[in-house]
Amino acid sequence: MGDDKDDLFVSLRRYVPRPGKDPLENFVTAAFSWIIENNQPFAKWLIQQILDNDFQFKNEITEIKCNTQVNFDGVYPDMVIEFNNITIIFEHKVWASLHENQIENYEKYAKKNFGKEKYKLVLITANQTQHTSRDSVINLCWSDIHEIINNWLSNADESENPIFFRSFLRLLKDVGVGPPIPVEYAEILFYNIGKKLVAQIEGFLSTLQNKYGDRLKSLLEEQGDKKCGNCSGHYALNRWGRYGFEFCDPPTPNWWNPSLFIGFLLDTKDHKVEPVDENKSPDFSLIVDFNDAYHEKYPTNDFYLNFKKDIRSILETTKFTWDMYDIADHNGSKNKWHPLHIRVPMREIFVETENIDSQADRFFQYTEDIVPKIIALPSLQKMKEEFQ
Repeated sequence: MGDDKDDLFVSLRRYVPRPGKDPLENFVTAAFSWIIENNQPFAKWLIQQILDNDFQFKNEITEIKCNTQVNFDGVYPDMVIEFNNITIIFEHKVWASLHENQIENYEKYAKKNFGKEKYKLVLITANQTQHTSRDSVINLCWSDIHEIINNWLSNADESENPIFFRSFLRLLKDVGVGPPIPVEYAEILFYNIGKKLVAQIEGFLSTLQNKYGDRLKSLLEEQGDKKCGNCSGHYALNRWGRYGFEFCDPPTPNWWNPSLFIGFLLDTKDHKVEPVDENKSPDFSLIVDFNDAYHEKYPTNDFYLNFKKDIRSILETTKFTWDMYDIADHNGSKNKWHPLHIRVPMREIFVETENIDSQADRFFQYTEDIVPKIIALPSLQKMKEEFQ
C-alpha cells in the first residue's frame, strides 16, 4: 500500500465533511469506504450480502470502485460503489434523521443518469426507526454491517488486513451502533423525547373533542345509534396502552359484545400484537373488542366469521391501504379480548401535516374511510343481537 490514498489515516484526514453533516457520520463513512476501497475480496462479499443475490448482480463481480465525494447535481450521497456498470448509492446515518427529500433526490438523479435497472439505493442507520418506507431502498442498520464484517473475518486470513476490520467493529461499538445489546444506546438517547409523544397524543385527542366535537359525535355516536345500538363514544386515556375513542359499547352487563375502538396503539404489550410497520411506527387502529363472556363463543360463531369476511371485502374498496390483523391467523400469544386490528402505521396519519387542522383532517379522513363502513355491516348487527 504505497499510495497515499491507500493509507487509512491519510484518507480520514483528507475526507471533506459535508455541510450540515454530523462529524461522527463523516468519520464512520470515511473509515467504512476506506476498508471497501482497499480490500476487493471484502468489497465483493459486502455487495453480495447487501444485494442478497439480486438477479441483476449474479454475474461475476469485476473491479469495484468506492468514492465518498460524488456530486449528484448539488446533492452528495455518503458513498457510491461502482462495479459491472452498476451503481450502489449509500446514505449513512448514525443518530441523525434523513433530510427532506434526501433519498428522493438521489433516486431522481440515478434514474436520469444510470437507468432504472443500473442502480440500487442503500440506507444504513443506527436503528430501524430511522429507516425509510420507500420500496426502492434497501434498509440496513450498522449492526447488520457489523454482522457482515464478523462473518467475513471468520474466513479471512492475516494477509487480508483483519486488524483494520476489527478496529472498525470497535468503532461501531464505541459509537453505540454495534450488535444489539440488552440496554440499547438509542433507547437512552431518545427516551425523554419518546415520553413526550403520549402527552402530545392526549392533547391531540382532547382537541378533537373540543374543537371538532360535532364531527366526532356524528362519526362515533349517531352512526352507532342508527346501526349498532347505544354508543358511549367516550374518550379513552391510557387504557391498555391505547389512546382514542371507544364506541358501540352499550352500558349494560353485556358490554363489549363486541365494542369498537379507533385510535393509537402506543404500547402493544397488553394487546399482544406487533405493529404493522415493526419498530418504525406505532399503529393507528380500529380494534374489535370482546368481553370474556364471549371468548369461547365468538371465534366459531357464523356471524363473527361472516363479519371478518365482510371486513376483508371492505378493505378492497377503501381509499387508504389498511392491514387486517386477525389472531386466528397467527401463532403464539393471542389476546381474545382484542382479536381484530384494522390498522395503518401511525406515521401515515401525520406525515406532511403542518398544524392541528391538517392533523385533525387526516385523522378524520382515515377514520371516515373505515368506521362507517364497518358499523353498517349487517353481520355486526346480527352478531350483537345474538350475543345480547
